[in-house]
Amino acid sequence: SNSNLDSCSATINSGGVAGSIMVDGGSYVTLNNINITNSHSKSNAGAIQWTGNFGTLQNVNITNSSAGVNGGAILISGTITNTITNSNFTNTSAKNGGAIYITGNTNNGNNRVTVSKSLFNMSKASAEGGAIYSESYNTLIELSNFTDCTAGTNGGAIVIARANQNINNCTFDGNNATQKGGAIYVKQVLDITISDSTFTNSHAYDGGAIYNLGSSGASLKILNSTFIKNIATHNGGAVYYIVDNANARTKVTYRDFNKFDGEGVIKDGRTTLNMTANGATYENVIYTSLFEDNEDYLFNVTTVVDSVSPIAIVTISNPKDIDKQSLNIVIKLTS
Repeated sequence: SNSNLDSCSATINSGGVAGSIMVDGGSYVTLNNINITNSHSKSNAGAIQWTGNFGTLQNVNITNSSAGVNGGAILISGTITNTITNSNFTNTSAKNGGAIYITGNTNNGNNRVTVSKSLFNMSKASAEGGAIYSESYNTLIELSNFTDCTAGTNGGAIVIARANQNINNCTFDGNNATQKGGAIYVKQVLDITISDSTFTNSHAYDGGAIYNLGSSGASLKILNSTFIKNIATHNGGAVYYIVDNANARTKVTYRDFNKFDGEGVIKDGRTTLNMTANGATYENVIYTSLFEDNEDYLFNVTTVVDSVSPIAIVTISNPKDIDKQSLNIVIKLTS
């Protein structure tokens, strides 16, 4: 049977499983014009836990919700087709998936979770996926904005952890990950496409905007996208991309420094780079994407002053060597 919940608001202080709403089973469920504030779960699903077969969440606004484990606002699980559209997530948090955690779909091509035309602002994950953590096949994230989202480890906005997922026409600005992938962290998975998206002002240790972990048989395509003013403290101001060549038993790393170390082909100001390993079945490519003012390797100067021996500590990094760590030089200051 079909169920509908329309034009509701809730302010809830705390909860066990699913802070506000649980959708469990059912043929088709629609949540429309729902506002949820201050909803919390000690485990998963800070506001909504969805295990129904089919459904739509539209015009849903969730603010200040949190979960102790996964899905600060929403946890979607099971074999389902679900669409989240025209929704806003503000200041939501969890260990993984600060706003949404998606899991369950198998690689049969018949079921898909779609996140469309939605806004994610200041969502936080203490571990991975500041806004979204997707370990479900066939997920589509499109026409959405991610702003000032953060992760304690990887994927300031999104973590992709299963195959056959697409990110299309999205905007990422000011996202941050402590370790890898300031905006997006792609695990060792197959057939991922990021297209027609814009990445600005994001930061991580490696891969200021995107970090692709890579493995034998994995593939990531970055198409017609724009990267401006992203920063990596160590390597790959915009993109850090690992390709595992199983035939040669080697891993090859690409980063956008100096036009991908001279391997990128520039046409009309946009970069194309084919990184597909010899004999590989799946493509690893960057196609007609724009890279401007992205930076890596910070130059740091620290002064330590006391009455006996003032010193300056200078940290120097060498971007020509992708594996080289920073070099510290201590200089004693004399009059």
